[in-house]
Amino acid sequence: MLMRLYTFFVAALLACCAAAGPLHPELLQLVGKSWIPDWWFPFPRPSTRAATTTTTPATSTTGLATTTTKPTTTSSKPVTPTPQPATSTAQPAISSTATATASSASTSTTSSSTSAFTSTSAAAPSTPTTVVPFGQVIRSCTVKGTVAITFDDGPYDYTNKLLDIFDANGAKATLFVNAQNFGSITDYSSVMLRAFNTGHQIASHTAGIISEMTKLDDVLATITNGYRPTYMRVPYFAYSPLVLQTMADLKYHVIEADIDTKDYEHDTPDGVSVSVGFFRDGLNAGGSIALAHDVHQTTVDLLIQQLLDELKRRGLKGIFISSYYF
Repeated sequence: MLMRLYTFFVAALLACCAAAGPLHPELLQLVGKSWIPDWWFPFPRPSTRAATTTTTPATSTTGLATTTTKPTTTSSKPVTPTPQPATSTAQPAISSTATATASSASTSTTSSSTSAFTSTSAAAPSTPTTVVPFGQVIRSCTVKGTVAITFDDGPYDYTNKLLDIFDANGAKATLFVNAQNFGSITDYSSVMLRAFNTGHQIASHTAGIISEMTKLDDVLATITNGYRPTYMRVPYFAYSPLVLQTMADLKYHVIEADIDTKDYEHDTPDGVSVSVGFFRDGLNAGGSIALAHDVHQTTVDLLIQQLLDELKRRGLKGIFISSYYF
């Protein structure tokens, strides 16, 4: 009888614990671990529930890892994320390779624009600066159908009229000037400024080397508001390896000529026809840079127009040196 009452009491107690279990899960553990014998307990032990509760966060953690790595199995959780950073690390390397070969990749708009821009810039100048060597003698032009008529030793009293003739014929002259020769360049600063502003080329023709060229450059820069020549002609074409090396160091292009009118030897009205003959012979031989002197009145008054007329008859255009080399 007592056993039945005890059993009823235990059953009632367990019913109360089961009812209070959701509110106090630890109560079942306390009762089960204290005075209730294992053989009287008709349900799974609370420790099993605790193990299940502990497993649940682990399952939740695995779920987070699964969301990040998207594996098909959760048993290799520590191993699966390891290749993922390696894949992420390799991806920038692929992007870098694509950037390095942007000229062949069509998926990158920026790379395509840069490539297009680089190709256009490379093709734009017909005679880029790197084509023209510094400190090496240039004797002829490179553009067919054009001839450069050049003048040494000025400026002088006839230079302004020379510009009138060239402007009237739609041609351009190249003036290899001296700081001090037949006259001082400062006395003809207005003529030099006119030549510069109307598109004729001013170049250097000094007798000295560094000091003379530097002085001339400074004077021309003052007259023309900053222009400094990068072309020069050595007087009498008397250059040596030392002179050419000096010109290279000073970043000058050295210009000679392949047509010599010899106007300085035929400085009379009767001698003009001889100079014209030299000019024609030079053109027939393929010459394109002619040498004359604007310090001789006969050259300016009688010779130059005949030279320009000869160019027109041949369909040639008179232009300045840096039209071919710049």
